[in-house]
Amino acid sequence: MSLAASLLLPAHAADGNLNFQGVTGLLNIPSAAVVEEGRVELLYSNLLEEDRRIVTDWHYRDGVSLNAAIGLLDGVEVVLRDVGTGFDDASDMSVNLKWQLPWIPDDWFDLALGMQDVGGAASQYKAPYVAATRQFRYLQFTGGLSASDSPYGTLDGAFYGVEVTPYPWLSLLAEHDAADAHYGLRLATPEHWFSAPVQVSFTGLVSSSNRALDSDRFWGVSLSFPLGINQPRPRPHLPADSVQSEPVVIPVLPPVAPDVSPASAQPDVAEVVPKAPGEAVATASPEPEASVVAAEMLLPLRDRLVSHGFENVRVGAREREVVVVFENAIFNANSLDAVGLVAGEVVHRAPDGFQAYTVVMQRNGIGVLGIAGGIASYRAFLARGERLPVDVVVQQSPGARALAGVQWLATGGERTRFVPRVTLGPDSETVVGSEVGMFDYTLALNTELEFPLARGLSFYASHNTAVANSDDFDDGWYADRARETEWREAYLSQTFALSYNVTTMFQAGKTSYAIDEYRFGQNETVLHGEDGRYRLGLVMGRYVDEDTERDWSVMVGSLRYYWAGPDVSFRLDAGEFLNRDSGYKIESRHYFGDTQIALIYRDTGTQMVGMGVSIPLTPRKDMAPVGGFQLKGRPNLNFEMNTVVGEDRNPITFGVAEVPMMRNGIAARYHNFDRLSPAHVYRNAGRLRDAYDKYQ
Repeated sequence: MSLAASLLLPAHAADGNLNFQGVTGLLNIPSAAVVEEGRVELLYSNLLEEDRRIVTDWHYRDGVSLNAAIGLLDGVEVVLRDVGTGFDDASDMSVNLKWQLPWIPDDWFDLALGMQDVGGAASQYKAPYVAATRQFRYLQFTGGLSASDSPYGTLDGAFYGVEVTPYPWLSLLAEHDAADAHYGLRLATPEHWFSAPVQVSFTGLVSSSNRALDSDRFWGVSLSFPLGINQPRPRPHLPADSVQSEPVVIPVLPPVAPDVSPASAQPDVAEVVPKAPGEAVATASPEPEASVVAAEMLLPLRDRLVSHGFENVRVGAREREVVVVFENAIFNANSLDAVGLVAGEVVHRAPDGFQAYTVVMQRNGIGVLGIAGGIASYRAFLARGERLPVDVVVQQSPGARALAGVQWLATGGERTRFVPRVTLGPDSETVVGSEVGMFDYTLALNTELEFPLARGLSFYASHNTAVANSDDFDDGWYADRARETEWREAYLSQTFALSYNVTTMFQAGKTSYAIDEYRFGQNETVLHGEDGRYRLGLVMGRYVDEDTERDWSVMVGSLRYYWAGPDVSFRLDAGEFLNRDSGYKIESRHYFGDTQIALIYRDTGTQMVGMGVSIPLTPRKDMAPVGGFQLKGRPNLNFEMNTVVGEDRNPITFGVAEVPMMRNGIAARYHNFDRLSPAHVYRNAGRLRDAYDKYQ
């Protein structure tokens, strides 16, 4: 009767939801649907299949199943699953993958290939499958084939099912999982219940042909939400593909007053700047009195930038071009916000007569990003554009040549040097899906001090205050790795920006790792291409154990490629790692606003696969320095889960293929967590406009 009545109701398409097995589907069987790109679904369920290696009279029981699904790419779903009889008991960690084939016409059906429990050390739920799904208004039919070593026949053969969705909040489910028939329902919150695109759903098993399932009540609750901020995501657009005009040489004005900044020591040479087609170019130098007039007109711009909290602000002119240099200490989650706000203020507050702009962001006196173009076209971009104008030039690590010949007219906010920067954040380590528990943790409050001393030179120190441990970190299996109240690091760091897009950093001091303390000295050097897609790196260091005086070397080379289309970077690290293991690590990092998801494979004799998550901890804008120092929060929280593969056991392993000092390296400290490449800026141009709209 319910099915007949639903024929008269409006049709609603059924979306993919996680089932009890930790894949998008009905109750037990997978469908061809996948989690939407950039979205996460978390599921807690109490349905647990008994260990398939132990045959008993029944094979389902009330347990704990924790699932986290992420839509990494369009049509690609990755799920981490941790199952056990209880939170304090042994559990099994597994990975489920699904790929929805993109070549099937939309009006045919969806087809997906998938695998449950990929490559686990003790694969209890392994089941490769192919599934097809067809939507007919409110009806969604699914059928497929799978193979499983389940002694009960679950997902071992042909499976099929139907989902009826008469209302957006109600779905009726019926399926056959190649062994048993199951019937259930799914309830979901309407979209308008929450201000954000968040949905909560409940899945319940109502009846089953399997006596073990029919004699108890099994259910699951899920939470679905998007990753990152809601902002425009334009296609990658490189100006070199569109601008055909020849470079134009702009005369350089001599400075009217000595400048104490490093850029003033450079000789006055002509700067080559691409101009947009049809843009006028000045050819005559203004009269000497013009500099005084320009200085008065640019003072409000300088004052405005200083009022936002930017430091070491310098405003100047080069012909009909406004030039601004600044340091950012307030937008620490993503420094593209700082560039977007400053560029927007410059083009909207530039006095009449100026036609072009150059904005250079520095860190501790070293240029990290430059953006230049026409004022009129950038104003149009802020008003209605989705992509940066064709005349915009983005340069990573701009040197003195980018500022050559600028007549500096106004300065302000000089407080970068000798200002203590105190950062608070968590320092933790976790173990998920182990033989002694589903989730163990140790947590401390980390207080980090950065004290800038000179151009590129800073002193760093950090201290941990123990907060909480799980039982196994207190006095159990991992007691020797528990975070304690102690000083963790104290070292000097000197960075130089060299020619040919090379940046190098030297570090020396003391650090601790787990229960050991070390003296160390190391160098990190990176070379990046003009558009930032390619990046080569090398870390070399020497470590000495404080107790045993045993020393060893670290040498890790890296290659990173950024693919602008899906906003993904791929990285390979290989060499001698921090914990004296040698081998390689492969990582793909997916960007969703300020949230990053990484898939990681390690092989240093022990093979491991894992997933890393980096989520923002603080607001996009921190407070500016007050009373001679700055207090801020750590911009992101990094969390990682790993499991051993390729073996018949899953030993608990720490620190495999670890690159030293990554948190304080060049990418994190100077290159916005490796997001300052021109290719990344063009790909995420909407972030520039969004920052100006929000903070102007």
